Amino acid sequence: MIVNLNETLSADQFVGFLENLNEGYGLSLELEGLFPIKKMDGLDYSYIKGGNGAIELSAPSSFDAEPIAQQRKGFNAMKGELPLFRKKMFISEREKQKLKTYMKLSDKEGISNILTQIYDDQTTLIEGAQMTMEFLRARALMNGKITFESKGGAVNVDYKVPSENKYVLTGDATWDNADALILDDIKDWCDAIEVNTGYKPTKMIMNKNTFKLLRKNEQVKNNLLPISLLASATVKESLAISDRQIISTIEAYTGLTDIIIYNKKVQYDGKVYDLIEDNKVALFPEGVLGGTMIGTSPAELNAEEANASGAGIAVTADGIAVNVYTKTESPYTTSTEVEFIGLPSFEKSDSVALATVA
Repeated sequence: MIVNLNETLSADQFVGFLENLNEGYGLSLELEGLFPIKKMDGLDYSYIKGGNGAIELSAPSSFDAEPIAQQRKGFNAMKGELPLFRKKMFISEREKQKLKTYMKLSDKEGISNILTQIYDDQTTLIEGAQMTMEFLRARALMNGKITFESKGGAVNVDYKVPSENKYVLTGDATWDNADALILDDIKDWCDAIEVNTGYKPTKMIMNKNTFKLLRKNEQVKNNLLPISLLASATVKESLAISDRQIISTIEAYTGLTDIIIYNKKVQYDGKVYDLIEDNKVALFPEGVLGGTMIGTSPAELNAEEANASGAGIAVTADGIAVNVYTKTESPYTTSTEVEFIGLPSFEKSDSVALATVA
């Protein structure tokens, strides 16, 4: 039995494969929990940055009197237009010819194998969109701003993290100096954020290269092991000290409850980048810090009209639009395009500490 090729290579089939058939679909993204997906209509965004963490008390009042009005938290409005991100992939004429041959032969195994290969390749487009969202979250969290340029455009957003929340270590204070007072630095930054905002940082994030600086630090090691044992050079320089021991030492000294070592990498224009850059740490309080605002992309906006005309556009649960279409002139390739409109919001940007440590 011949199966319709256009129905097989469709956006609905692909999204169905992703969300129903492929149990491994979806990346493990550490920052999505801090900036969860928030679906929005349109392109424009506007939000109010959060105020401090001090709780406003109710006011004493006389009976039969009007209550005193309490102003909403926040003082700094953030607004702008959500940027558009797009990428596409081709299904070649040769692949389509193989698939159609299997269909004519009713070769279910052959159909399944080639569709799985095609869908697995196309899944990298979706993963690329998801990782782009994570990249934007990482730049917002670690730098307090996003600067991202490509041949098609640029994204420049400043989340207005207060200057007093930004630290740049110099000289002997940098963490690549084994005698730097790393534990004191972290505790001082936590205390300053709590005093200034009322929010107590409980989490710190960095990549693996930055974490290695902690392993070599004398103050960390001195608090990790009894002084009597440190007299032995073999113990002092031991690589048997676990990451968990170092993390526990920092948590005990500073009051942090979670230290995140996040070491994913991304590539763009042939270059590989650290998602969390070397020599940077961010400290932040419990709970969400903002959201990932996903607007209405042009593909999603035109899905109804496009599908009525024979095209195929579907939208994933996290707001990524998928458009699958076939050229009507040679070469008769089928293209899969993914696009989304999105940007992190950062309502709690005033309650983070950002430090360049080396």
